[in-house]
Amino acid sequence: MNKEPSPNIPETISKDVDRFKKISNNYGELFTEVFAEQGLDYKQFEESVFENTKKLQPDFQDTPILDIGVGDGATSASFVNAGCKKVVGIDLNPEMLKAAKEKLGDSIQLVQMDATKLGFNTGDFPIVVTGAAIHNIPKEARKLFWKELLRLSPDLFISAEKIADPDSEKHKQLYDSEVNAIKKVYGVKHGLPDAEKEWLDHYEYDERERLDMAEIVDNIGGEYDIEIAKEVGMYKTIVAKKRNKK
Repeated sequence: MNKEPSPNIPETISKDVDRFKKISNNYGELFTEVFAEQGLDYKQFEESVFENTKKLQPDFQDTPILDIGVGDGATSASFVNAGCKKVVGIDLNPEMLKAAKEKLGDSIQLVQMDATKLGFNTGDFPIVVTGAAIHNIPKEARKLFWKELLRLSPDLFISAEKIADPDSEKHKQLYDSEVNAIKKVYGVKHGLPDAEKEWLDHYEYDERERLDMAEIVDNIGGEYDIEIAKEVGMYKTIVAKKRNKK
């Protein structure tokens, strides 16, 4: 495994770092409120990656795990708390890495890295996880991410993501509900207009670069069996298990 890979960040990706500067502080706490405003459980969404990993990979505690888009460490925290010693988290945003460091300390290796150009070798990580990260990559650049994931060739890929519902009417209802919740939590309740604007701009961006199940299946379905394990509002937790090749 490459212990200290150097970040190689294309200009089109690096611009996205700035989008998160105003929303990285207290990210988890405030988004818990955004979910609650909609009658949803953010903790349940966060822990869905861990719960599915534990169910499908009994020896997960001794297995190297890569958390792509580690953010503030919310997804990795469950693994660290369960005694996992081989967790590596990557993120493009130094502010998010700082937040993860404050939360998890030295119990996880943190690296600034572009998810479309991973500095690891095939087989380094039998388990790869993500939490609300992949949809942030521009749609065109996501093609590179899927190729990198296939190159790493994990046995198990579990991702809790913002994934558009195939029913356009249902998707719009979920989208409007979450946007209204962001306005109430960030704008009205906490008086954070800059962060509110960043989130609303971010959601417009997500709509333009929308991630859906068809994209996931088209890119990795040839090598992985994919299923939706959980749905929470706009978010779906997908489980992708590598097929045994004869």
